[in-house]
Amino acid sequence: MGSSRSWRTQMHGASDNSSVDFILPEFNMIWEDPYSSTDPSFPCHVDCISGMLAAEEHMNMINHNLNVKIIPIGPGVLVSDPVAPTTNGLES
Repeated sequence: MGSSRSWRTQMHGASDNSSVDFILPEFNMIWEDPYSSTDPSFPCHVDCISGMLAAEEHMNMINHNLNVKIIPIGPGVLVSDPVAPTTNGLES
Protein backbone atom coordinates (compact mmCIF):
# COMPACT_ATOMS: atom_id res chain seq x y z
CA MET A 1 0.00 0.00 0.00
CA GLY A 2 2.94 2.36 0.48
CA SER A 3 4.19 2.02 -3.11
CA SER A 4 1.97 4.86 -4.45
CA ARG A 5 -0.10 2.39 -6.46
CA SER A 6 -3.88 2.50 -6.49
CA TRP A 7 -5.45 -0.19 -4.31
CA ARG A 8 -9.11 -1.08 -3.86
CA THR A 9 -11.01 -3.93 -2.28
CA GLN A 10 -14.68 -4.81 -2.22
CA MET A 11 -16.84 -5.75 0.73
CA HIS A 12 -20.07 -7.71 0.45
CA GLY A 13 -21.99 -5.69 3.01
CA ALA A 14 -21.68 -2.76 5.37
CA SER A 15 -19.03 -0.99 3.33
CA ASP A 16 -18.75 2.70 4.09
CA ASN A 17 -16.39 4.42 1.71
CA SER A 18 -17.03 7.78 3.36
CA SER A 19 -14.72 6.51 6.13
CA VAL A 20 -12.17 4.76 3.91
CA ASP A 21 -12.25 5.28 0.15
CA PHE A 22 -10.51 2.01 -0.72
CA ILE A 23 -13.34 -0.29 0.46
CA LEU A 24 -16.05 -0.31 -2.19
CA PRO A 25 -19.54 -1.88 -2.01
CA GLU A 26 -19.23 -5.14 -3.96
CA PHE A 27 -22.70 -5.41 -5.44
CA ASN A 28 -22.73 -1.82 -6.66
CA MET A 29 -19.70 -2.71 -8.80
CA ILE A 30 -20.45 -6.25 -10.04
CA TRP A 31 -23.15 -7.85 -12.17
CA GLU A 32 -23.90 -11.56 -12.14
CA ASP A 33 -25.35 -13.97 -14.67
CA PRO A 34 -28.22 -16.26 -13.58
CA TYR A 35 -27.36 -18.12 -10.38
CA SER A 36 -28.25 -21.78 -9.86
CA SER A 37 -28.72 -22.40 -13.57
CA THR A 38 -30.43 -25.58 -14.67
CA ASP A 39 -29.86 -24.75 -18.36
CA PRO A 40 -26.86 -26.72 -19.71
CA SER A 41 -26.29 -24.10 -22.43
CA PHE A 42 -25.20 -21.66 -19.65
CA PRO A 43 -26.85 -18.48 -20.96
CA CYS A 44 -24.68 -15.54 -19.96
CA HIS A 45 -26.61 -12.32 -19.53
CA VAL A 46 -26.92 -9.64 -16.88
CA ASP A 47 -29.30 -11.04 -14.28
CA CYS A 48 -28.38 -9.45 -10.96
CA ILE A 49 -27.21 -5.83 -10.93
CA SER A 50 -27.49 -2.85 -8.62
CA GLY A 51 -25.96 0.55 -8.21
CA MET A 52 -25.86 3.58 -10.46
CA LEU A 53 -23.32 2.29 -13.00
CA ALA A 54 -24.31 0.95 -16.42
CA ALA A 55 -23.82 -2.80 -16.92
CA GLU A 56 -20.79 -2.11 -19.15
CA GLU A 57 -19.09 -0.26 -16.27
CA HIS A 58 -19.50 -3.16 -13.79
CA MET A 59 -17.12 -6.07 -13.36
CA ASN A 60 -18.79 -9.45 -13.83
CA MET A 61 -19.12 -12.48 -11.61
CA ILE A 62 -19.96 -15.54 -13.68
CA ASN A 63 -21.65 -18.47 -11.95
CA HIS A 64 -20.32 -21.62 -13.64
CA ASN A 65 -22.26 -24.32 -11.89
CA LEU A 66 -25.02 -26.53 -13.25
CA ASN A 67 -27.84 -27.49 -10.94
CA VAL A 68 -30.68 -29.95 -11.05
CA LYS A 69 -34.09 -29.52 -9.41
CA ILE A 70 -34.66 -32.43 -7.03
CA ILE A 71 -38.10 -31.36 -5.76
CA PRO A 72 -40.13 -30.05 -8.73
CA ILE A 73 -42.86 -28.35 -6.67
CA GLY A 74 -42.98 -24.54 -6.73
CA PRO A 75 -39.49 -23.07 -6.87
CA GLY A 76 -38.19 -26.52 -5.94
CA VAL A 77 -34.89 -27.43 -4.36
CA LEU A 78 -31.73 -27.10 -6.44
CA VAL A 79 -28.51 -29.01 -5.89
CA SER A 80 -25.32 -29.29 -7.94
CA ASP A 81 -25.81 -31.81 -10.74
CA PRO A 82 -23.51 -34.71 -9.80
CA VAL A 83 -23.70 -36.31 -13.27
CA ALA A 84 -23.34 -33.19 -15.41
CA PRO A 85 -20.81 -33.87 -18.19
CA THR A 86 -19.80 -30.20 -18.26
CA THR A 87 -19.99 -27.13 -16.10
CA ASN A 88 -18.88 -24.12 -18.14
CA GLY A 89 -17.90 -26.00 -21.26
CA LEU A 90 -15.00 -27.96 -19.76
CA GLU A 91 -15.09 -31.66 -19.03
CA SER A 92 -15.95 -32.09 -15.35
